[in-house]
Amino acid sequence: MHVTPEDNVRLIEVPFTRATSTILRRILQNEVPNAGTAIRLENEQQDALEYARCEQVVSSITAAPRRVLQAFARGLTPQEVSKELGISMKTVAHHKTQILDLCREVWSIEPDTHKGYHFLYRTFAPYFGNAEYTSTD
Repeated sequence: MHVTPEDNVRLIEVPFTRATSTILRRILQNEVPNAGTAIRLENEQQDALEYARCEQVVSSITAAPRRVLQAFARGLTPQEVSKELGISMKTVAHHKTQILDLCREVWSIEPDTHKGYHFLYRTFAPYFGNAEYTSTD
């Protein structure tokens, strides 16, 4: 499609982000002054939603699974969690399953969708303030 200046078409440069349609709607309806502001607001809204979901999970579990979750959020493997917390691999697996089942409920994830401890790291590292966390998104 070729557009000439006489067509009165406004082109908007928008970097790729999590919810581009929402950002474009905000820009086109003049809800925000520019794409950068729209992206920042959308990211803040998404981050707040993720934080609330994490809070829901954390507040629903007892101290023992919470320690396991915190260890996963620091990037530890199940073996490292077992060693650090002085619990068996079976106990780590039990807590991980309990936490992931709750996450499936809170995030509306299909039961047959595979999620593992990497999901717990990516999801909860920012919540627990893991300074070493770097997003791959």
